[in-house]
Amino acid sequence: MARYGAIKMSEVARRAGVSGAAVSRYLNDSGYLSEEKREAIHQAIEELGFIPPADHASRYPRHKTFGILLPPFTHNSYGVEIKAEFTRQAERAGYNVLDHYADLSRTPLCPVLDEMRRSRVCGIFVPMLPMMTLTEDEVAYLRDSEVPVVLISEFACSYPQINCIHLENGEGAVIAVRRLLAAGCRHLAYLGPPPDRNKASAQKLAGFLAEIERAGLPADQCLTAFEPLPPGNVPFAEAGYRAAREAFDRMPEIDGLLGWSDAYLAGVLWRLAELDKRVPQDVKVIAFHSEYSPFLCPPVTSVEVPNAQECASAVELLIRLQDPAERMIPRQVHLCPALTERASV
Repeated sequence: MARYGAIKMSEVARRAGVSGAAVSRYLNDSGYLSEEKREAIHQAIEELGFIPPADHASRYPRHKTFGILLPPFTHNSYGVEIKAEFTRQAERAGYNVLDHYADLSRTPLCPVLDEMRRSRVCGIFVPMLPMMTLTEDEVAYLRDSEVPVVLISEFACSYPQINCIHLENGEGAVIAVRRLLAAGCRHLAYLGPPPDRNKASAQKLAGFLAEIERAGLPADQCLTAFEPLPPGNVPFAEAGYRAAREAFDRMPEIDGLLGWSDAYLAGVLWRLAELDKRVPQDVKVIAFHSEYSPFLCPPVTSVEVPNAQECASAVELLIRLQDPAERMIPRQVHLCPALTERASV
């Protein structure tokens, strides 16, 4: 019998009179093949003595398991919540979930995904990426991967070649600014991490500035203040406190404020208390996310895409991409945040 390497899949396809994709579907037992083609491929494999490589999925039981890639630690509860929600959604659809942790600020993405593929997962969900952009090699890997990968995308640029769930943070900021203006605010501020270091902040800032311009608010009646996120597990609230201190030093009359996240905004509320400014009487505030918003004082109006919606979209897309024919067309899902009213506006 011939060894793998002497015989290639393309030779099997030629002998059977089918496409290479049909041979791949036969070996992976995925997608539709007529009985006639199955028989022709089986006969070609027998005649040629084709043996799949040792790491090929056809030599192992096919597992209905998705992988989720997370950082080795989280600054807040988002990673914990997204993992739990993704697991719930996947199990409801009949799939298991395998956790994998890697610091992508130190480790390249592609080797990490290779390691996950060796765990026999049939799809990978990546909800958190620290990099501002993807390299050409990363885009090519994600586009050509036999195991489908779905990313949560908050990138400023679009990657139509790969499977992404886009969080429309800019539109969320537009919704927040319109609400603040409707509440009578005329001196507005956006507080968050520097947009050149945090892609979600860049999206939110763009939406904030675009709506300010559309509303015709004078430039001297709005400002932005940026404070980097602290390293490690230091709470985001400290960065929010420092950003608020700078903002109110520069423009004490701020009466409407949008925070990058509710964890960040917790520090802003701390500074407002020091300044004896009441919420919402003196300053109306809105934050992204609802991890802490309902429990702050007062409860904070928030704008977000619920974790359940993100994870349901990811599971649905990964299931759809189990069909090799579906993987030929990259899928783009767009999720727009919605406003949840509480007592801060």
